[in-house]
Amino acid sequence: VFYKTPGASALTQDNNMLFGEYDYETDIRVQRREAFEDGAEQKAIETANEALKMNLSIEQIEKLTGLSEEKILQLSKEISNQ
Repeated sequence: VFYKTPGASALTQDNNMLFGEYDYETDIRVQRREAFEDGAEQKAIETANEALKMNLSIEQIEKLTGLSEEKILQLSKEISNQ
């Protein structure tokens, strides 16, 4: 049984789920956070692809999107293979 203590951090609540305890509200919160993160990463990839097509430098794209140099170089190779 999951006991939600007042003021408990989200991390504590998330860790409780790792140990087999289930709380619907925590589950929904985690799913929403993961969906938001996935969407943010997808948007960064789309932005990087457009920036590559505009011939911006890798450094500029890193600053613009927050993606790693390795990820940007991977995207660049994918674009050049199309």
